[in-house]
Amino acid sequence: MAFRVAHIVSSACTEPGSVAICLPGLVEQLRDRGIVCTITDPTTIPDADVTHVHGWNDDSMRSVVTALSRKGCRFVLSPIGGLSTGTYNAWTFGDKLRFLLQHRGGIRSARALVAVNQLEADRLGRESRHPRVVVLPYGTVVAPSEPIPQVVAGSKRLLYLGSLHPRFGCVA
Repeated sequence: MAFRVAHIVSSACTEPGSVAICLPGLVEQLRDRGIVCTITDPTTIPDADVTHVHGWNDDSMRSVVTALSRKGCRFVLSPIGGLSTGTYNAWTFGDKLRFLLQHRGGIRSARALVAVNQLEADRLGRESRHPRVVVLPYGTVVAPSEPIPQVVAGSKRLLYLGSLHPRFGCVA
C-alpha cells in the first residue's frame, strides 16, 4: 500500500507568492517516489498517513493544526513565514503572549516544521524552539510558454524566488 500525504492549503489561488503555485511540483516529486498525494482546503481533514499543513497566517489554518493535534493525527507544518518575526510582522509583547497561550501546543504537536531552505530552517529553529525543523524545497512545474524575448543590450532582468504579497508592498 502506498504512503498517503494530504496537503492542506488555505487557497488554491495561483497568485504570485501563493503556495498553490509550487505545490504541483512538490506533489509531482513525491508521486515520482511512490507517495500518493491529495490536496484539500481547511474545511476537510482527509484520511492520510500524514498531513502537510501549508501556512499559518490565517485562522482557518491554525484551526486545522488545533484539530489535527486534538485528534492525535500525524502532521507537519510549513508555516511559510507565519512564525517568523521581522519588519513586516513585528510582534508586540501582547502578540507573543497571546500566541504562546493559544497556539504553542498545536505547533509542538507537529512532527516537524518544514522550511523551504536552510536560512528559513535556521530561523524557524531559533524562533519556534521546535525540536525538528526539516528542509523540503518546493518543486515547480514549468508549463510551456512563449519564448523569452531576446535581451536588449544594456537591459537587465531580475529573477526573484521568494514570496510576493501585496501586504509586503510587493506586487507582480
